[in-house]
Amino acid sequence: MDKKLVSGGHLGVRAMASSTVRKGKSFYKRFALISLAGTFLLMILVSVGTFFVYFSYYTRTLADYSLQNANYVRANLQARLSEITAITDQMYLDRDIQQILTTPLQASRNQADFLNYCRGQETLLTDQVVGQLNLFDLYDNHYIYFGSAVQAQNYLSGLQVRRTPWFQNAMQTDGRITWLDGRSVDPSVDHLLLAVRLIKNATSNTTLGTCVITVRKRAVADALSPYVSQTTRIYLADPAGQIVLVQDPLDSWYKEGDTVLDITRTDGQEQGYYHSLSAHQLTVFQHDSQTGWYVVQVTSTPTFPEFLRQMIGPSLLFFALACGLAGAFAFYLYNRLSAPIFSLVSAMRTANPLQDDLPCLDGERDDEIGYLNRGYLMMLGETRRLFSHLLQEQQAKKNAELQALRMQINPHFLYNTLTVVRYLIDMKQNQNASQVLISLIKLLKINLDPARVRLTVAEELEYLRNYLLIQQYRYDNFQVSYQIDPSARNCLIPRLLIQPLVENSLFHGLNGGQLPGHIQISIQRRGALLHVCVQDDGCGFPPDFSLQHIGQNTARGAASIGLSNVDARLKLQFGPQGGLQIDSLPGKGASVSFSIPIQEEP
Repeated sequence: MDKKLVSGGHLGVRAMASSTVRKGKSFYKRFALISLAGTFLLMILVSVGTFFVYFSYYTRTLADYSLQNANYVRANLQARLSEITAITDQMYLDRDIQQILTTPLQASRNQADFLNYCRGQETLLTDQVVGQLNLFDLYDNHYIYFGSAVQAQNYLSGLQVRRTPWFQNAMQTDGRITWLDGRSVDPSVDHLLLAVRLIKNATSNTTLGTCVITVRKRAVADALSPYVSQTTRIYLADPAGQIVLVQDPLDSWYKEGDTVLDITRTDGQEQGYYHSLSAHQLTVFQHDSQTGWYVVQVTSTPTFPEFLRQMIGPSLLFFALACGLAGAFAFYLYNRLSAPIFSLVSAMRTANPLQDDLPCLDGERDDEIGYLNRGYLMMLGETRRLFSHLLQEQQAKKNAELQALRMQINPHFLYNTLTVVRYLIDMKQNQNASQVLISLIKLLKINLDPARVRLTVAEELEYLRNYLLIQQYRYDNFQVSYQIDPSARNCLIPRLLIQPLVENSLFHGLNGGQLPGHIQISIQRRGALLHVCVQDDGCGFPPDFSLQHIGQNTARGAASIGLSNVDARLKLQFGPQGGLQIDSLPGKGASVSFSIPIQEEP
């Protein structure tokens, strides 16, 4: 494509408007072929999509059915354990129990009273569920009742129950039932579930003791058995996903203590499911608020190949052939249609208005793609022309703003210098006034030279020494020291940047010479940056000082127009990160610094 077409402006636009696209030469024939092949590909996609939709429907239906089963199991579990809640509710309010727990010196009598109490509650105590009922007071007394002679075994003896972590945790539950797996208490009670609840004074709400009821896991497992099949297992899992109860002790899928529920996949939901393709299992979970555990149903699902054979069967060969044809069509489509479009999109993404080279696009094509290529190349040429014009305007505006800032500083400095001259003349020190004027002439010689936009560090220091010589005729109670990196003397710096910082330290830091003090000027090279710092030991800046609100500041900040101008010049020339940095301790001094990229005189 000739660049004249790109850079011709209006002529290029007219050429584009007059060009014609020969529709029907080849593009529409290709479009018909593409439509035919696209129909065939659509049939393949519909077949594949139908398979996945059916597989998803099968999984969702199985999950819904499993959730119903899990909900039935949870309801049955709550009904089976509700009598435990009834027992603890009765003991929570019973005055006889409170009497037993508040008379620790009558342990033998309390044991007899506790047995009598329990025998009176036999309608609630069922030896098929409850193994034993334990009562602990706050004085290490332990009272126990066995559901039957068959259950007459003190599983909790010798465990120093009150000092165990699980018992201590239960003491923090504020009267709610805490359900524990026997495995977490002691290996000897791994066949039991434990229900722990505090007994409190109903009036003062103070803790009197603890009730611990043991429940046989087998009795609870009977509530799960009607819903278990050859391909389905139901478990109880703790909040960590580990199995608390297995319905069948001979279960070959999982054992007690195994992790059956991936808690990270529950997303904090009360119920739900997830499908593990690698394990070929559908896991459904239902949270039980009474125990804090999960009812988990695991169902074995057919493997992907089995499902594929069920759906496709003898058509597997046809499916493979269709996939081959679809691949060949995709290759053809890419080369004839997609590749040119991708080339055009890539050219648009990587286009840079600052580069002169045009992207490599085929502008000789006589179809719609060639039309788009030519239009984009002409648009890019016009954009580059406009962008170049815009850059020139912005640079001119930037130079004008910098010149305005320099002109704003010069009258400010000239005013302060002439004030010194007037002071010397008033004091009849004409010779000194003459020296001041000579120094002023040297300063103005540089200031009034519009070509000297930048000075070397050595020239800036000479400029600064002439300025300080002028000020020392008026103020003789301040000292100046220099820390200059010799390797920085040839570095270039925008002129009249350091003098306003020194002027601020002298007139506002040292209070116009009324405070004796010291000003230190440091210029150092730090890697690729030139670091300049002016530090004084004067009054410092007010705590609320801000360069952005010069007019609102008081004390030292009220006359800091020089700092504001320097900060604006730095940001305009080097960006927002190039502004002034101010560190101050009120009453102890301040330092003003900036860092700019190093540029050396050629």
